[in-house]
Amino acid sequence: AKQQSDGTGPKPVSAASSTAGGGTTRPESDSDPDSSAAPPPQRSIAVLAFANLSEDKANEHLADGLSEEILNALAQVRGLKVAGRTSSFHYKGRNEDLRTIGKALGVAHVLEGSVRRQGDRVRITAQLVQAEDGFHLWSDTYDGNLDDVFALQERVARAVSDALQVTLSDSQATQLVDAGTANAQAYALYLAAAAAYRRRDAALYAEAIAQLEQALALDPGYARAEARAAMLQALMAAWEPTDGPAFGAARVHAERALALDPRLAEPHAALGLLATRAHRWIEARASFERALALAPQDAEIVFSHGRHLMQSGYLAAGLARVERALLIDPAHPNALWRRALASIDAGDIAAAELAIERTGELDFAWLDRGPLELARARGDWPQARRFSQALNAGASPSPHYGSACLRDPQPELDAIDAAMYGGSADERAKAKALIERCLASRPPVIPERMQIALLRMGEAELALAAIAAGPSSGQAGILVALWGPPGDAARRSPQFAAFARDYGYAALWDVHGAPDGCRRLAPSEYGCD
Repeated sequence: AKQQSDGTGPKPVSAASSTAGGGTTRPESDSDPDSSAAPPPQRSIAVLAFANLSEDKANEHLADGLSEEILNALAQVRGLKVAGRTSSFHYKGRNEDLRTIGKALGVAHVLEGSVRRQGDRVRITAQLVQAEDGFHLWSDTYDGNLDDVFALQERVARAVSDALQVTLSDSQATQLVDAGTANAQAYALYLAAAAAYRRRDAALYAEAIAQLEQALALDPGYARAEARAAMLQALMAAWEPTDGPAFGAARVHAERALALDPRLAEPHAALGLLATRAHRWIEARASFERALALAPQDAEIVFSHGRHLMQSGYLAAGLARVERALLIDPAHPNALWRRALASIDAGDIAAAELAIERTGELDFAWLDRGPLELARARGDWPQARRFSQALNAGASPSPHYGSACLRDPQPELDAIDAAMYGGSADERAKAKALIERCLASRPPVIPERMQIALLRMGEAELALAAIAAGPSSGQAGILVALWGPPGDAARRSPQFAAFARDYGYAALWDVHGAPDGCRRLAPSEYGCD
């Protein structure tokens, strides 16, 4: 996949003038670079990540968090189109032309700014700019103490809504930005944890959860902190058995969050992840649907619902949700990755390349797997093996790669991959023996690599048994693979009907209808292609 430095994506303007807000540049001329494109709606805006002008770079999360809170508040205003957070924050630190940003995000206005913290003093500078010509609608500076940060955010958001002449609801007329707490210290801890959550780096989750626990000690009624703790614990539970500590903690935090604020969508999504992990599919679907009803414009919630549908066999409906998430936030990395894999399954390599290239611009965590997936799709087995060996070289600490039940992880993983990527009969037999030895050791979490390899080698019966044997380290990837081309043999096998009953699928399908490519033969009895 090409990187942005190779010439893809928006290019910076050569004669740039820095702004007080965050380093974006003004258009150099009034000419429209694409006069044929439909103009964006006038009531539309992108909120860029505010620049951190504090001497302490640890305040980066404060600048990001304040701008994200303003974005979230504006996103709730009816009749105002707000670009998604990931798409807007993609331009952080880039010296981009505002006209380019407005065109890329389909908005008529851009809000940019900066945050400077010195001790307990905070200064927020913000300016609202017309993307087409760089005209400043307004700019202002807001000073106060850290305890005043809530009022400062409210003033910025209200100035934007006034300038764009949008109509606020009764509740918004009273308060537009709802931080969820009146404790500034708890709020700062929440913003720090939120920064770790956005990075989707599991190594940061434990510290983020500790920060949220500190926030809750300061404000036990902080529902949003409970909700975010629930989501982080649910993500950690994806690597644990269903009786692991993260699983129970996630449920406790989710239930507390909903008791404090039933309007929150995130706790329902966390409960949906837990129910999916435990194969309680009806419960999981209900949780994701409740989350979606509460936050239909939240790209993360929409994506989570779509991924759940894809895992349970409703590929077309799930992919439509993924596309919806990308309409809300075109730079949503997980949705881009899922679209790329769906394009590969459909044989559209060009579309997959575009999506993977976009993830490269975003520094997506799964970027290193993009070239491997493309080589696999093309049937370029020597290239695929080279890519997989490079990934395996650093795989030992990660249960995702299956090292927990291998005696000599890297060469044995290479042997398993050799079987998947154009392997000979002898290579497939060796890989199968390694996987059977791993499964016989009954690891508490089944390594994803084992199940994926069995599916791709066409070992239908053993693959289904491995998926059913216990929680895996990559459930979403395995189940989407089961419903794609790698799972064709497994879905057509005589064992699949019993697997679907035992795995909880059949009960879900009895309620919501047969999944794609399947037909109902009798209650809880399905045949699939």
